[in-house]
Amino acid sequence: MIEEWKRWIPSKELSLKMYMEKVIDDKKGLQLFCQSKDEKITIKICFENFVLSYRNTDEGRRLKMLKFLTEKYGKEFYAE
Repeated sequence: MIEEWKRWIPSKELSLKMYMEKVIDDKKGLQLFCQSKDEKITIKICFENFVLSYRNTDEGRRLKMLKFLTEKYGKEFYAE
């Protein structure tokens, strides 16, 4: 397998905060659709062919969940 890596340099026209609108994983490959907070800009990032693996994590929700668990059960509940 031959891989080709390219550095992505963000366009100054893009918002600093982009949110995942949708993810499509089909026979064409993996497609990520991101949208600016004001919904004026949508970008599509394509990974053609087969993508071995990927992960999507909503960090805001994850942090809220950890805060909830800490308040309800204490930090030791998930830390140890």
